Amino acid sequence: MSVLSAQTRSSYSSTGMGSFQVVVTGTLESVTVSGFDNVHAHYSFKKGSKWQYTGGIEEGNTQMGSKAFSGPNRNTIVWNFPIEIQFSSVSPSGWPQLIVTVYGLNWLGRDIIVGTGCVHLPVGPGSHELAIPLFKPKDSSGFHSLHSLITGTLPEFRDPHFASLTTQRSVVRTQSTGFVRVVLNVTFRNMNALEYSYSGKEYSL
Repeated sequence: MSVLSAQTRSSYSSTGMGSFQVVVTGTLESVTVSGFDNVHAHYSFKKGSKWQYTGGIEEGNTQMGSKAFSGPNRNTIVWNFPIEIQFSSVSPSGWPQLIVTVYGLNWLGRDIIVGTGCVHLPVGPGSHELAIPLFKPKDSSGFHSLHSLITGTLPEFRDPHFASLTTQRSVVRTQSTGFVRVVLNVTFRNMNALEYSYSGKEYSL
């Protein structure tokens, strides 16, 4: 996305029309993981300082889903959980990201993190099918791995938005745990009036 005329955008700002809107609806369809029979997810959004929430639900939790006992999709758990959010902004900088954290039950019946992942919202209008890779931090030593096994607790990130911080993720040892499938329907408003251009092609991770 690029600015074609900063002067035009400035004139619209002075008349109270200097923002565009991004409307997103869709579903958290399913997750594919191994080692867990029942999982649920928490989702939220990360946005830049120039963006505002103007509607919808900023974060939420899916219902608990269960695996099928057999079949080719036995590692896939279906949620079909609806999501809806609306943003406004004067600049594409800080384009919103969707963050998903999946939780399962350990042998003590407590919630533990299965994996976390994030993806920028599509930068083109239309329907988009996305696959969000999940990862989680590794234990720092064999002793910590044994401790995690005995206590049923696993290492996790303090900041739930850590998955969106690309500069800090590079120094953390992680492991892949699966992926979440998401379908998002995106609508833009007031883009042409502000002379922003965008791609109409599908965007995926």
